[in-house]
Amino acid sequence: MLLALGLAPVLSGCLGSAPKPAVNWTMEFERPAIASPVGEVLTLGPVRLAQVNVRAPYNGARLAVLRADGSVAFDNYNQFAAPPPQLVRNAVEDALECSGRFPGVINAGSSVSTPYVVEAAVTRLALDCRREGRREAVAEVELMLICDHKRVSVARAGRSVPVTGGNFTEAFSEALGAATTDAIRQLKND
Repeated sequence: MLLALGLAPVLSGCLGSAPKPAVNWTMEFERPAIASPVGEVLTLGPVRLAQVNVRAPYNGARLAVLRADGSVAFDNYNQFAAPPPQLVRNAVEDALECSGRFPGVINAGSSVSTPYVVEAAVTRLALDCRREGRREAVAEVELMLICDHKRVSVARAGRSVPVTGGNFTEAFSEALGAATTDAIRQLKND
């Protein structure tokens, strides 16, 4: 009996209310976000988004939070609904399609061949809380246009968007979409 009473306070924490579940957020490209086209057509044929890389530590499900002291924290209560590389792939494919700079975009799983490839790297995808009283979704993107396995052009762009009303989907979608559109606009066919 004493043993059972002695364990009661220890076990009560396990039997209490469950922790607050994490909220899942996504990233999408808002098609009307850009006026098509954003520049001259770059390729003679369709392009394939071959590779998407989201650099660590931004590639995990939990939102990375940049803090004023230079550290990075991970939000236990806000996370992406799918791995960031998958969400980024969808948004970048949609941005490439909407840009008007390519005669088409071929899905990565398609058997259609094309000599034109785009590789994407997200170098930063975080909630920036370094300034007191401000929360901003930050996305930095690098795109590489390749033809016949040779680099044609590389473009980099970044955007930060204030988080309003706690809507991380809206803020991250806008930041990623704007950064991707800016990078697409910078691509050249030299």
